[in-house]
Amino acid sequence: MGDQDAGAVSDGDAAKQQVEEALGRTIELLGGGGSRIASDGLGPSLAFYVGFRTAGLGLGVVLAVTVAVAAWVRARRQGRTGLLAWLTLAVVLVQAAIGLVLDDARGFFAPQLVTSAAWGIAFVGSVAIGRPLAGVFAGEVYPFPDEVRATRTFRRIFGTISLVFGVSILLRGLLRLVQLRNGDIDGY
Repeated sequence: MGDQDAGAVSDGDAAKQQVEEALGRTIELLGGGGSRIASDGLGPSLAFYVGFRTAGLGLGVVLAVTVAVAAWVRARRQGRTGLLAWLTLAVVLVQAAIGLVLDDARGFFAPQLVTSAAWGIAFVGSVAIGRPLAGVFAGEVYPFPDEVRATRTFRRIFGTISLVFGVSILLRGLLRLVQLRNGDIDGY
């Protein structure tokens, strides 16, 4: 059967070409999409750090929440699902609550250890069940047709991406744990 699933597409070569074209377009779009992913995912932490270093925990929390809400609103206004921005907002709200309750910047960052572990396990686990999360999130950048998503090529490529991403998230989480245990949020 080659590179196609039974009944998923009529021509494996055409599907493979669609996946390759879509991946090329995805990489091209990452110039804009990559910056959006960075701002949606990293913006709140950066805003927290700037606010915390400028005027303390309260300003850090306010800036982080503001940036997360703005990213979600921007995504919705642009007609995107805003999945990453919504997930980031949810985590930032938990971080804000914990940071304020503990009155400690490390408390703000601690939930990221749990979410890093969960994301890392989810990305690796998604490969194990044959539904790579990288393919799901790629839909935020490029609208893959269902027949392309159904191919083995799609699952193989995004499975590899998911596996690498999942392992890197787990390793980054381990490094962050060491930093927080040593009381270092500057390197976080």
